[in-house]
Amino acid sequence: MGGISPLVHEPAKWILRFVRGHDPPQKRRLVINIDILDKFIKMSPMTNEQRASLIRKLFLLLLAAVVVTAAWLYPKPVEKAPPQTEAPADDALEINNYHLPGDPNSEKLADILNKVQKKYGRLVVVKRIDVKAHPELAVAAGVKKVPHVIIVASKQKVFEFEGQWSQEQVERKVEEILRGLKRVGKDWRPTVAGMKPATN
Repeated sequence: MGGISPLVHEPAKWILRFVRGHDPPQKRRLVINIDILDKFIKMSPMTNEQRASLIRKLFLLLLAAVVVTAAWLYPKPVEKAPPQTEAPADDALEINNYHLPGDPNSEKLADILNKVQKKYGRLVVVKRIDVKAHPELAVAAGVKKVPHVIIVASKQKVFEFEGQWSQEQVERKVEEILRGLKRVGKDWRPTVAGMKPATN
């Protein structure tokens, strides 16, 4: 591009650097188009200021076209599938937590039950029932005060409690029920550090 005027030469060098990753034929086509543009500008009866203004406008249009083309050619990242959580066991212990959003005791117990479910994995499923959104479910279960927890095994209610329980109390009761259902042996030990098995 030795014979091209400086007004065209500098933008052209920048664009060529921009498309450096493209194959040679594309570069050659770009150089030819710039040569034609330069000859057209030199032949036009315009002042230097008008030519500079025209070059700036054409350069912006050309730059916009390059950006759009690059965006279209650039490979889109493949979206990763969200990690799948482990499916609960068919005979998992179901803990139904009748919960009132915003109530301090309900929120505290909900946090404890989430930790219990995480520790026991597939053996425990915690379900939170919003008593404000579904009062009919609370009435059907005989819930009069929150928080209220009903533990179900094999579709039968095996235990329930009302009010605030500590995490240790909940874990002890869950372990007791699991042992009673013979899902874990008497020498069962949790895999999570710091978690103690219930004592008889």
